[in-house]
Amino acid sequence: MMIECLHNNTEVAANGWHVCTLCRRPLGRWCSGVYQEFEHDNNGDDVNYLARECFRISSEHGWQDGEDIPLGLALVHSEVSEALESWRKNEPLYFVDDDTGKPEGVGAELADVIIRSFGMLVGLGIDVREVIADKMNYNEKRPFKHGGKRA
Repeated sequence: MMIECLHNNTEVAANGWHVCTLCRRPLGRWCSGVYQEFEHDNNGDDVNYLARECFRISSEHGWQDGEDIPLGLALVHSEVSEALESWRKNEPLYFVDDDTGKPEGVGAELADVIIRSFGMLVGLGIDVREVIADKMNYNEKRPFKHGGKRA
């Protein structure tokens, strides 16, 4: 299924993706500030696409250094802490604030954990799909509750 760009000006790029001729982004990416669902032939690499978008958006808003690993990790940790605080306040797991339109709750904060982590990985030049697949394959082979730890 082809998703039309908000600009309604498309062409096929050299990589075979349909792109907007005005913003040069593959269809389904952020275009004119409105996210559209995407369905394109990206060789099953949606996770790297999302990771690059996390990096791009955070960079455009001044939140991506890419070189300050301790700061990046602290900010990931801050999002985990915000998720815990939301749970402690007994907020709904996910909701959108009626006044601000801001997504809130444990779900929104965990999304921020992923967004910050993806942005860091891209900034460090790490292929997100590859590192996640490698870790999942490794973890699948580990014994039940390996390491003798309580949690």
